[in-house]
Amino acid sequence: MPDRSQDSHISIRIPSAIVDRLAAVEKAVSADSDVNATGVTLGRSAIVRLAVVRGLEVLERKYKLTPPRERRG
Repeated sequence: MPDRSQDSHISIRIPSAIVDRLAAVEKAVSADSDVNATGVTLGRSAIVRLAVVRGLEVLERKYKLTPPRERRG
């Protein structure tokens, strides 16, 4: 399990249509045989984190930003 001691908490409101989309992605990921083979269950928080990371990658490419190096712990 990742060390979350350096993580920040962010609370936001999200339109229900986006929550529905997140739920659909969560269901699709849960049905993925590759994910199931790991024995790990990815919940909504993990899906939101994944969406944020992927979205940041898109925005960083678009605006030619260099992402900071990830902390290894």
